[in-house]
Amino acid sequence: MTKLVTAYEAVRDEINSLGALVSSELIDRIFPASEAWAQPVRLIIGNALPMDASPSDIHAAILEALTQPEIPTAAGVIRIMSLHKSKGLSSPIVVIAACIQGVVPRMDTKESNPAVKQRTLREQRRLFYVGMTRAREKLILSSSVKWLRKDAIRIGVALKPKTGNREFGHANASQFLDEIGLSAPAALRGSEWLDGALSQ
Repeated sequence: MTKLVTAYEAVRDEINSLGALVSSELIDRIFPASEAWAQPVRLIIGNALPMDASPSDIHAAILEALTQPEIPTAAGVIRIMSLHKSKGLSSPIVVIAACIQGVVPRMDTKESNPAVKQRTLREQRRLFYVGMTRAREKLILSSSVKWLRKDAIRIGVALKPKTGNREFGHANASQFLDEIGLSAPAALRGSEWLDGALSQ
């Protein structure tokens, strides 16, 4: 018990001493410049924090840098992101890939509560709309028909029954594509779209 109390007191004293430090002092204490493992975090933080940054400020800066990295805006850069990350951003050309039932939208087949299923579907529909509205000039909604059965099972793609063979099956396009309505342009095979894109 004495060892446990001693260890607790040591941790408490260390926390108290860290609480009195701010900004660069605190960073140097937690992430020493001499330690190789600390360098990635020191690079993330950089000089973005004010001189009086508190522990919570430093925590928030690290969390933001890890979960919301700065995205290049220079021309010629291809940005790959989830629909969640696309909010607030835009691009001349946007490609939403894998518009397949089981991927977009992705449904938990183990979920049995209809209300939860509907809520999940509504949220994914909202994200799909957000992704569509990121395009300033051209929007490409991409889906594929032929899937390896082992990949479909692993990802959660529901293949059409009695299609393909033992190795391959055919997927269903996302229901969100049907919901776009008659204003949506006619679907093109990838080769047809590519021929048209190259001829422009």
